[in-house]
Amino acid sequence: MNFVDFVHVYIPKNIYFNAFVVFFCIALGFALYRIDRVLNVAQDRPTKIFWIVLYMIGVAVTLLLLSVMIVHYYVV
Repeated sequence: MNFVDFVHVYIPKNIYFNAFVVFFCIALGFALYRIDRVLNVAQDRPTKIFWIVLYMIGVAVTLLLLSVMIVHYYVV
């Protein structure tokens, strides 16, 4: 089973999922807009690494959700 079949079978196509994806994208965009301020406030190296890893996880989750949304609407 590939990714397209998995999405069509196991993830429901509804408006709430789309709203969640849009909200997640807006939240991630705002977080990336503020990352310089966060990294300037965090002085020690482990805290900076933690925030950068957290942002990378957010980017990965957002790209995954967007790909699911694209598969729902544009891949048959």
